[in-house]
Amino acid sequence: MITHKTIALIAHDARKSDMIQWVTFN
Repeated sequence: MITHKTIALIAHDARKSDMIQWVTFN
């Protein structure tokens, strides 16, 4: 399983995973 910190890091690095970030935070 991926932790929220990992997701945040990936989203911050890519900044293109806006949908993934939205789904993860929701």
